[in-house]
Amino acid sequence: MVKYQFFATDQYYDIVSILYRCSAALSVFGSAWIVAEIISNPKKKATTCYHRLLLGLSSFDLLCSICFFAGTWAQPSISVWTYGSTSRGNGNITTCNISGFFIFLGSLAIPWYNVSISIYYYLAVCHSWRELRMKKSFERYVHAVICSIAMLVAIIPFFMDLYNPYFFYCFVATLPDRGSIAAQFVFQGIYMTSVILCTGVIICMMFRIKCHVTSTTRQSESYEISSYLTKVKKGTTTSTKRQMQSRRSRRKRKQASEVTTMALLYSVPFIVTWFIPVMWFLCLQISWATSFKIISNREVLHVVSEGQSRGIL
Repeated sequence: MVKYQFFATDQYYDIVSILYRCSAALSVFGSAWIVAEIISNPKKKATTCYHRLLLGLSSFDLLCSICFFAGTWAQPSISVWTYGSTSRGNGNITTCNISGFFIFLGSLAIPWYNVSISIYYYLAVCHSWRELRMKKSFERYVHAVICSIAMLVAIIPFFMDLYNPYFFYCFVATLPDRGSIAAQFVFQGIYMTSVILCTGVIICMMFRIKCHVTSTTRQSESYEISSYLTKVKKGTTTSTKRQMQSRRSRRKRKQASEVTTMALLYSVPFIVTWFIPVMWFLCLQISWATSFKIISNREVLHVVSEGQSRGIL
């Protein structure tokens, strides 16, 4: 049996493995905390569209992160992928199938739930959609579409023997006696395309929100100035009114600044966690022949960034 060695030394593997599981543990803790907070207070939080979307995202993230944490423990003990000098798998084909399924499922569903939350912000801020309209015209379709499509796409690799050991975990991959290289590229291409599309939509939504808030603030300030000048001409303005208008303007500029900060805090972690690793992975796929004998730096980047950014979220 031909074995693929991706690590120069056992020490290198052990260091990266520790970083990987620490990152996954942070993600598990953060997702479990969010799920527990929403479920423990159903009368207040679970009744809002935003919290239900967040619950869906965190549920997929929790399952995905648990399987990431399991890592090589779910891989077959006899594997063609070696780490340093020996194979580190402790599981079997069944555990690898289960782990790979939930990781691939989460990799498909989580980015689109992030998109749904960004669209929720856009509809609420820019179009003043209320909770009832959001639930009937938006949320009900979000859960149905994301869950059904992600489940369907993630189930297909089961029947093609595509869930196999892949670096530190099980994912859509090919072994000499399992899977198809063409099918692997198709499903990995679906995953990468999905992340790239989601990144574009999220950036677009946050940019539209920022532009809307800035435009609304300027229009409000312009209206206040014209109103103030009218009162000056009539001789009815007072210093107290001028102070109130000044405080109102400062408050609106502060709100615009807070919206900008929110857009950055929402977009940047997603880009760091998903988009950059995917682009790195895509570049490595193009030059796979020159980077085949040692683990890619993309894995280390994805491991560290995933735990850190989800900890921020």
